[in-house]
Amino acid sequence: MRYFNSSLEQKSGKNWRENSTILSTRFGKFRSIFIRSHRNSKQCLVLTRLSRGRWSKAPIIRIHSSCLFGESLHSTMCDCRQQLDHALQMIGREHGCLIYEFQEGRGVGLERKITAMEAERIHKISTGKAFERLGFKPDLRNYAVAIEAMKRLGVPKTIRIITNNRQKLNALTAAGYKIVERIEPTLTLTLEAARFVRATQAELGQIPYQKIRISKPRRDA
Repeated sequence: MRYFNSSLEQKSGKNWRENSTILSTRFGKFRSIFIRSHRNSKQCLVLTRLSRGRWSKAPIIRIHSSCLFGESLHSTMCDCRQQLDHALQMIGREHGCLIYEFQEGRGVGLERKITAMEAERIHKISTGKAFERLGFKPDLRNYAVAIEAMKRLGVPKTIRIITNNRQKLNALTAAGYKIVERIEPTLTLTLEAARFVRATQAELGQIPYQKIRISKPRRDA
C-alpha cells in the first residue's frame, strides 16, 4: 500500500490529525508522521522507511515509549537509548516503522518518574516497588494509540516486531496482527543498566534477553 506522496504534509479526519515531513538521521531518511487523536488527545510520532513507498510483506515494527533521561541526556541507568538506536538502525536498513509513544516513566509522566527514581535511590528498591509506594501499578502504559496509528498507515497484518514485552505482543495479537518473528537486540549496557533491565524483566514478566554485553566503565581523565 502506498502512503503519502512527496508533496503531502498534512491529513485530517473526523477523529484524527496527521502532520508529516522527511527526517534525516544517522540511520537514514524517514518519513516522520505526528498523529493526534481528536477523541482523547492521545498522540504519537511514527517514523517510517518503506521500499519504493510501499510496505514490505512483513515489515519490522517497534513500539517505543519515550525516555528523556536515557535518549536525550544519555543516562547510564537504562537501556532506552540503545533500544531506540537499534530499532532505527534495523528499520533504516530493512524497512518498517517505529512508533514513538509519549509514555514517560511507564505512563506516569516525568514528574512522577523523578519522584519514583528518588524513592529507588533512597530506599534501594526497584522501579515497581517505588511505583507501589506512590500508589501506581508497576506499568500504566497501553498501546491503543500505536495500534490505531498502524491501522491508519496501512501497516500489513503480518509483521516482525522488536520487543521482549509480552503486553505489546498480546495487544498486537488481539488487534489482529500476526507476528511471524520477534526480534531481540544484542545490547551493550553499563552494569547499572543491565541490573535495571533484569529487574524490570522479572517485575513485569517480560521475556529475558539472551545476551547483554557489559560495557567497560569509563576512566575519568
